[in-house]
Amino acid sequence: MPAIGWVATLSEAGTIVTQRLEADAWTTTDARKTAALWTAWKRLVYSGGRFALDPTTPASDVLKEAQVEMAIYLLQQMKGEDVRRALQAQGVKSAGIVQETYGGDPREIAYPASVCGILGDYDNSIGAAFMVPIGRNENQPIDEEIADGYVGPTTFEDDTWPSGSNIEDIGQIPDHT
Repeated sequence: MPAIGWVATLSEAGTIVTQRLEADAWTTTDARKTAALWTAWKRLVYSGGRFALDPTTPASDVLKEAQVEMAIYLLQQMKGEDVRRALQAQGVKSAGIVQETYGGDPREIAYPASVCGILGDYDNSIGAAFMVPIGRNENQPIDEEIADGYVGPTTFEDDTWPSGSNIEDIGQIPDHT
């Protein structure tokens, strides 16, 4: 049997589930477990940029745990989530006996806090860092213009950065202007 996302087998997923409380939803058919694992993997991989994951991201214990946790959430909450999303898509702002109020974009995907916690290192929504070339020619006076954190000339001929490094050596730097 081929892998189910990052999880190798249902048996492996079952082992992960045994380490979790309140996993009664996992007591279902193998077909539903497999569907839940695939749906969970797709939600995590195709998260619209929420998580720094893609189909080629190699399996790890962290990713397996997140996938199984997401699968359990889906087994528990998918029906209710679908109903609420359908109501929102129809323009309903509040409904139900308890008068639930809906807001936000119905296309937004829900991620349980447990999954977000497990995937903290992959979560793009909590801030991002990027590398920028910094350096200074020690032979230049210190009163030169400062631009974007670089002390020295603000333009470079032939795209060569200070200290002889080339922009291609560090990858594309995003334009944040």
